[in-house]
Amino acid sequence: MEKKNYELKYYLILFSKNIKFVVIVTLIVIILSTIINFFILPPIFKGSCIIQVPLIGGDYLPNFTPQDVLTLIRSNSFLLEISNRTSIPFEELYDSINSSLEQNSKLIKVDFENKTKEKINIVFEAILSYLNEVISDPYFENYSLIETQIKNLEEKTKFLYEEEERIYKIINDSTKYKDLINIIFLDNLYNSIISKRISLDNQLLDLKKQITNSNMFKYIGKPLINNNPIKPNKIFNISFSGLSSFLISIFIVFLNDYIKDVFK
Repeated sequence: MEKKNYELKYYLILFSKNIKFVVIVTLIVIILSTIINFFILPPIFKGSCIIQVPLIGGDYLPNFTPQDVLTLIRSNSFLLEISNRTSIPFEELYDSINSSLEQNSKLIKVDFENKTKEKINIVFEAILSYLNEVISDPYFENYSLIETQIKNLEEKTKFLYEEEERIYKIINDSTKYKDLINIIFLDNLYNSIISKRISLDNQLLDLKKQITNSNMFKYIGKPLINNNPIKPNKIFNISFSGLSSFLISIFIVFLNDYIKDVFK
């Protein structure tokens, strides 16, 4: 017990003798860390955007499911194209862009870190623009097909409306002359036309809903960019540097004393 107390007292005396060294080293490191964090390291901002995958009539385009699009965004060829469009080095994009699936894999989240907010916006716009170029042909091919179907149905519906009015007038005329056989025939024909017209109206309504529910790549809300930089974490870095230098300087004091004892 006395030996332990002696050792503790010895180390405390050793520390007190070298406290000036420990304080100087710690202060130098804190000052250097402060200069580096406040004046040398550039601030890094982070932006995020949520992108909705294209839909045609509520369905995904072939080969453009959210997982397909996520794989595309993560590919080197895609990042190389974004690099060419934004003049941001490929390596910088590769290290700073992260993408993931959101909300049960229906949406894609893209995160990007950069020194300037302007470049973050430029990158997001380039990503959205290029994605829409990639799916432009298959999207409008399917979209045009639905529009053609709508046009054909509208023409058929118009014809049935005209036939409905024509038959209705003939029925009224037949009623005046009490032509019962003709009235029964025309009444069945009239009901048949109405049934077909209602069926076409429903098909037309469904196709128009498909058009309404169709979209190319688009943002869900606006891209969000932090007003305050996420890096460097100045307080943490300076505190960690100060604590580390304090502990290391104490270790150097004890190590130096140990070496002196060994070589006495």
